[in-house]
Amino acid sequence: MSKVWDVCVLLLGATRTRAQLIGDNCLQIENINFLHAAHYRQEIQAVLGSPLNQGAVCPKSIAHLTREEMPPFVRPRELLAKIDGMDAETGFHLKCVPDSCEPDKDGRQRPMYHAPGCSGSCSLIVPPKESIPQFDSILFSQRRMPAVRAYSYLDKRRWWVPVTRKTMAVSHLWRDGISGTRDGGMHECLHHLFSRIAQEQGLDSYWVDCATIPEHPRQRRLMIQHINSTFQIAGFTLCMDIRIAQAKLPGLGTHAGDDSNSMATHQHDEKFLLATITSFWHRRAWTLLEGHKSSDIVFYRESGQHLNLKDALHRVLMDENTKCPLWMRACLAEFEAYMAEGLTPEAAGMLLATRAASRAGDAELIWRLLTQPYTTQVASRAINPNPWHFSDTVDLAFICSNAERSMLPGYCWMPAQTGAMAWARRAHGGIRAEIVRTTNVHLRSKWYAKHGKAVDLQSLKPASQINESSAVQHLKWKLDSRAFDFLFAHPVSPADQGKPPKTDKVIVMTRPCHALHSFGQNILEPLWHWEAMVELGTPEEFKAEHITTLNIGFEHDQTAASLKELDQPPPQSHPPSMWQSADSFFLFLHSFRYPLAVIFIAMAFVHGVAAADPDQPHVDHSGTVSLSYVRLLPPQNIPKIVFEWAALIPLVIYLANGRSNYELAGEVPLRGRLSMSFIPKLFALGGVANLLRLGEVFFDSANNEGESLTVYDVQHGNVFRCYNSAAASLVGVIACRGQHRRPRIISEADLTEWMHSNRVDLEQQFRLARFGDLPGSRFEEMCENRKKYGRWQVLNVIHVMRMGSPGNGKRIRGLGGERGRSRVGYILHSDLWTGSFAAYAEIILTMALAVLLYMAGCLGSGSLVLIGGISRLCAHKTIISRPPQYLWNRENYDKGCMLVAVHENAAAWTLYHGDRGLIDSLLNKPMIDHLKPSWMRIFSYYWFRLAEVLQIIAMTFIAGQKGWDSLVLFALILAVGGFSKLCGYNMHAANWLRREGFETVAFQCEFPGRTELAATVQMLGTEKRTGWMDGIIAPVPRREVLLRSLGLVNCPVEVAQEFYDQLGASDKVWVMSNYIQVQAATALIKTRIERILEPSSPMHKA
Repeated sequence: MSKVWDVCVLLLGATRTRAQLIGDNCLQIENINFLHAAHYRQEIQAVLGSPLNQGAVCPKSIAHLTREEMPPFVRPRELLAKIDGMDAETGFHLKCVPDSCEPDKDGRQRPMYHAPGCSGSCSLIVPPKESIPQFDSILFSQRRMPAVRAYSYLDKRRWWVPVTRKTMAVSHLWRDGISGTRDGGMHECLHHLFSRIAQEQGLDSYWVDCATIPEHPRQRRLMIQHINSTFQIAGFTLCMDIRIAQAKLPGLGTHAGDDSNSMATHQHDEKFLLATITSFWHRRAWTLLEGHKSSDIVFYRESGQHLNLKDALHRVLMDENTKCPLWMRACLAEFEAYMAEGLTPEAAGMLLATRAASRAGDAELIWRLLTQPYTTQVASRAINPNPWHFSDTVDLAFICSNAERSMLPGYCWMPAQTGAMAWARRAHGGIRAEIVRTTNVHLRSKWYAKHGKAVDLQSLKPASQINESSAVQHLKWKLDSRAFDFLFAHPVSPADQGKPPKTDKVIVMTRPCHALHSFGQNILEPLWHWEAMVELGTPEEFKAEHITTLNIGFEHDQTAASLKELDQPPPQSHPPSMWQSADSFFLFLHSFRYPLAVIFIAMAFVHGVAAADPDQPHVDHSGTVSLSYVRLLPPQNIPKIVFEWAALIPLVIYLANGRSNYELAGEVPLRGRLSMSFIPKLFALGGVANLLRLGEVFFDSANNEGESLTVYDVQHGNVFRCYNSAAASLVGVIACRGQHRRPRIISEADLTEWMHSNRVDLEQQFRLARFGDLPGSRFEEMCENRKKYGRWQVLNVIHVMRMGSPGNGKRIRGLGGERGRSRVGYILHSDLWTGSFAAYAEIILTMALAVLLYMAGCLGSGSLVLIGGISRLCAHKTIISRPPQYLWNRENYDKGCMLVAVHENAAAWTLYHGDRGLIDSLLNKPMIDHLKPSWMRIFSYYWFRLAEVLQIIAMTFIAGQKGWDSLVLFALILAVGGFSKLCGYNMHAANWLRREGFETVAFQCEFPGRTELAATVQMLGTEKRTGWMDGIIAPVPRREVLLRSLGLVNCPVEVAQEFYDQLGASDKVWVMSNYIQVQAATALIKTRIERILEPSSPMHKA
């Protein structure tokens, strides 16, 4: 009878898992009820009604293992009998019930855990302060997870290392007494324990959250984004569950051929596996993620005989001498989550429904981490926006639960929580609903649906504790308002087989009456809004004719707007152009509210002064103040339009630029000091004041006002936002100047010519297959097809060379700055006129010019000149220094290779190649040191704030007068602009390269697609790290085969051939075509760089 029960339970579980039960909770064979679910329920209730192994096993764990909504099905009586007597302590779960675990609610945990042999009084080990910069460098600069080096206290300077295959990851439970943070420290005995276990396995470091994750929330969030890659990269994962570590397990056998020893090993493995599925570690959400992403799982044992999960499963399931019972095989299906390559959103949601997380929202965060189709080392792409981000279909049975719904637009059907307690049918096996991602995201699927008028609304009640009764009362009020259409829906299942169900659990959906939903220009059926799952007082029977297709995705804000406008008349329609014009006008007023307010006040003041003396005769000086010393020519001889036009030009010039902060963020790092124009642009003084107040934080926001560049470090394999985007843009422009000339471009025609010239060598080097064996794989076709189907890309290669020591004054060729410059411009170059004497002489001349303008009656222009002079003196007196590691290469190699683009889908890319010191400082490191507090910095800050207000008053005063003042200002602007152009004041990038002793030579290479471009860039590097290209090219099998064929991944030829054979015909042709394109581009670029490095190369003079 026992074996019959085993067979029935196994068939019942397998049938539920794959196809649902036939009929109502029973297994039928030839229309005979072979096993009814009531039998199974009876055994579960009998087991849960008694203390489970004296409180050693939690009833909530057994309830989760025996839930009818999801597999697997186990025999709880046999399971408890098998692991009885193995726990070192009991009574931990005597107060638990099937719905909740008492330790989860009260937060009770064991005392702080100490390793075996420790007296319990060991001290806490805290990372030394001098190691924190190394930690930050690994986390923020290298974009990798820091790990603790084994026995790191022996050398405090090398406390941290990046996570690699030589790292042991530790997965543990805080309730077991292993807790803490990086800054709080970890017990010394645990540090010795983890270091010893790692070194025994040939590893050199370990990662555990309580020793590495700091208290700062920003750093914690960033490290969570690296969790997936950390456990996947690590050599193995050590699982710390104190119950498993101290469990009394039978001894292991020593001789494989001995039947008694083989039986002892089998019993040992069975107890270990069954104890694991009832352990705390198996029932937590974070440990599910860590176990799923781990490459190998080893459970810690205090006896030293650590247990490998994969090996134990293999011995139990594959041992031919000792047959594993069927009920035990059903239990061991729980470990499938740790052996699978990936999890669907539905599978991850069902697993998390039976697991708890300590922090609010952690379970939903883990759900998004689990549903990544591939593990990426790019932190910004490690977490999906929602669990179904990479899915096009949804299991309808799974989402029909009592979980709260998402607030994302168009995703009202998606569960926002994983703690579902009830489903309308079961948690799996439903039909696949389609996620339609068009103008409005919505879900399209077939449902059993009835109009709500046929159902008694008073019989509604919440389906569980998640949907509170207040929400149901709000739903009743909403339905009684008669402003909404509503229906009751039930999911369709493939197992219905023409027999629609009769159920009391339905999904309530609503939509506003007479609502229209548009997709572009087409008016389609309105979308429904998912409200909640409710229980009806009387079961409702559905029929086949009730099946209909529903579009679900009505937004919450649309629902609220409909409720708000119930009693309001419909608004009258207006032409769209009128509304667009009004919006643009109000946007303009908002953008320039401060200058317009100042202008209004100034105009009111002028009219008030004029109206104060009505008897005074009207004299039109046209903007010239009448002084007794100097009187300019009378303006009556000049047309009035000249004054008005000249008055408007300065405002247009100075108001048109909205990127003053961005320009300042590029100028200051390159010049190494503050600089100011004689007539600063409007709002530029405020940007300088913000720089003095915020310091280096100013560059974080200012660099985002323009082109925010993304950097791909080919050598290290990481991706990060460019720290000096504004400065890098200036350097890129000055370096690429003149590259459009034909000798500097490697065109697609050049690539094709090289491929035809080296055809024989290419066919011999590609060892995975022969060209021409597959359709479309002929050499001529592959050379031309990429031009037809690819997307044109351009790569600007900037080769950086160190030509001498900084400040040697050598003329830098290839920049376009020295060539053609006059001798007067060289003499007047700004670098020759620096120092305190020049600054004081400049302020004296500025004051003299201001006095002259005041005497001429040009009060506005004189004030602007005086403001500019004082501002230049303050800028000169403000000290800005370089950081100690400025232009310093921190690596063991000198060659830098970094790819830069606006985003990962750009058409134009820039590759910085050559001296790593300059490339790393320009793209990744701060170029100015921390601004130290001083009295001059404080004074300059307040002056620039005051000067900004005075400048606005002077500019608006000049614009309002329309006289000689405006003409003088126009002349000053032309003079300052021409003088800056003549002297090269605005060539910050060229001057910076010249001062630091660098030379850049740029050329351009055209590509038919992004794949060839990324692979070519990787070929130009010296390290074989390809993680940086994951965001540009998805790490699909054909990409990995291409990289292996190019030698960019360490892989034997046999393995590369095996991967190639598994590809389809079109993917094989894709690999061949990209292979020859990459080889051609790499050869031509390397040849061009070699010509650049030649001393007499004409590339320098081009």
